[in-house]
Amino acid sequence: MANEAFFIPDGYTMAATIEARPGVHPKAEVTYRPALMDEYNAWRAEAATGDAKRKTKKDAELIRAHVISLNGEPLPPDKIAKLKPQFVERLTDLILGYVGSDEAADLKN
Repeated sequence: MANEAFFIPDGYTMAATIEARPGVHPKAEVTYRPALMDEYNAWRAEAATGDAKRKTKKDAELIRAHVISLNGEPLPPDKIAKLKPQFVERLTDLILGYVGSDEAADLKN
């Protein structure tokens, strides 16, 4: 099908490099699964509530469900709440598709 690039196949995994922000966080290699429409809309709805605690919880759920590895290692679920907020923002942007992955590095699915 000529339009395959518009769809997310089951089990699709992507890779991205999050560049370092000096003084904030180091460079990171992330392997993740992109969010599907229902997760995307749920996250946006939660963000629109203006409730910071609910948004923080939704960010953590999204990262827990979608990040496969961080610098080649699994991301321990108990560490997600301690990720730097700026890094959380970059991870959620990747998962939700607000920024692109490294197409050349995407795992052959």
